[in-house]
Amino acid sequence: MVVRAGAAAYAAKAARFVESSRTIAIETRPDLTLAPKPGDQAKLVIVTTTTVAQGNATEYESFIKTQVTPAIKKAAPKGYLVSQVVYGGNLNQFVAATLLDSFADLQKYREALNKEIAAAKITGKGAGIVSRENTLYRFVPEGTSVPAPAK
Repeated sequence: MVVRAGAAAYAAKAARFVESSRTIAIETRPDLTLAPKPGDQAKLVIVTTTTVAQGNATEYESFIKTQVTPAIKKAAPKGYLVSQVVYGGNLNQFVAATLLDSFADLQKYREALNKEIAAAKITGKGAGIVSRENTLYRFVPEGTSVPAPAK
């Protein structure tokens, strides 16, 4: 197992740069997800971490299913993937990844989503949302090592 030995050697060297670390497990939520087409690779990802009040997970899930997902579907990103923290973190957190191709697509998506939210009169007030944080990630091919497809 050359890969494991290499990973162990790398981890040992990198450990001197790490002051602390944390491990969390998330569970994918296909029931709340708009899956991308097979083979699609997004170049931009908006990661939204939403924390809901204790005991409001079911209400928030219903809010995602009935109000958010239909609006996002009409705004037409490449995909919308939802997961939920199940270990090692805040168990009241949901993490969503919105998949896009470019900053131009991001602008079109935001405009379309805002239009859908306004048309549907969507509010998250009843879903027990405590906080929401958005982070944007961009895929940079020249700075990335992508493994070969499995045979």
